[in-house]
Amino acid sequence: MNAYDSYSADLTQIADRRRIGLWIHRPDFEVVGDDGIPQNVQVITPFTDPFLFEKLKPGTLTVLDIVDGYLVEDTPFLKDYFRYFLRSSKREALHRPKRFSKSLKEVCSKVDLIVVASNEQAKIAHLYNPNVSVIRDSHDELGRPMKAITFNKNQGFNIFWEGLGFTIFHFEEVAKDLGKFLLETNSTLNLVTNETFSKYAGKFGKIESKILIQKIFGPAAKNVHIHPWSQEKVREIARKCDFGVIPILENDDFARLKPENKLLIYWRLGLQTLFSDTPSYVRLADEVGVPEYSVKSGKWAEKLEEISKAPSYLNPNMLNVHEYLLRFHSEEVILDQWKKALNSLKVQDQS
Repeated sequence: MNAYDSYSADLTQIADRRRIGLWIHRPDFEVVGDDGIPQNVQVITPFTDPFLFEKLKPGTLTVLDIVDGYLVEDTPFLKDYFRYFLRSSKREALHRPKRFSKSLKEVCSKVDLIVVASNEQAKIAHLYNPNVSVIRDSHDELGRPMKAITFNKNQGFNIFWEGLGFTIFHFEEVAKDLGKFLLETNSTLNLVTNETFSKYAGKFGKIESKILIQKIFGPAAKNVHIHPWSQEKVREIARKCDFGVIPILENDDFARLKPENKLLIYWRLGLQTLFSDTPSYVRLADEVGVPEYSVKSGKWAEKLEEISKAPSYLNPNMLNVHEYLLRFHSEEVILDQWKKALNSLKVQDQS
């Protein structure tokens, strides 16, 4: 039988509903041995209590699904210990204190399979475990991929961004250049996000997105509109926008190891997108043939000006992106990848 230590009890958290949480409780998702008897499979996340291993039945196959850059994050000493305490059984954590980063690497070496969301993450995971699979998120909840749209204007742009509130701070990377662009071209940056969020561990330090935006953009904040996140609102706002932006702070190793999910979402919504040159974004753009949308740190003003002055801005390869998404990033394709990964786990366990 399958068990999943999910991020949320009702599987509504993004990492649950876009990954294995979509399928793990389906009857046809069992891992069955050659004798026809279902195998015991326990899927865990980076925030699973590491002492869970001591409670599993003998012979249970373990799978770690890790989609963020925790393996490269340079976490301050106290934060690292506090994070370990939050994720562990409190009594055991007090008796056996440890840094979260060290504990996670130990867990990586113990599990039967690590599943990551990008090629770049896989290279790092292989340092701790030889059995690693790359499986992207499913974004079918946002509808079928749309054909890319073009625009022919030099003023009044509607710009799109969606994401969790605690990632808004990445706009510090582009605030000066993008803020100037918004004011000079009478354009609007539309953020589909949480109106409030918690700064620490998803529980503590409540922050209002509006106040954070004012702090980051200053006078240009009046050209930034916040829309409460929902699947419907994401689609609605994207239809009204000319292009998207995905800025990532250059010195944030954790964020720069993130997979290409956000760019895949923007493309699914039919949006040309300017994005920071993280390894996963650059690799994906090269694969599809749209490398010019990548923006190096400090070059955002130049790229935004290029967009505003182009008579009709669109790389022809963007017109084929929706077909690429249907072929490689549908729910059916991703479900099949999960099944193959678990089947390989079964074979390795019995060899």
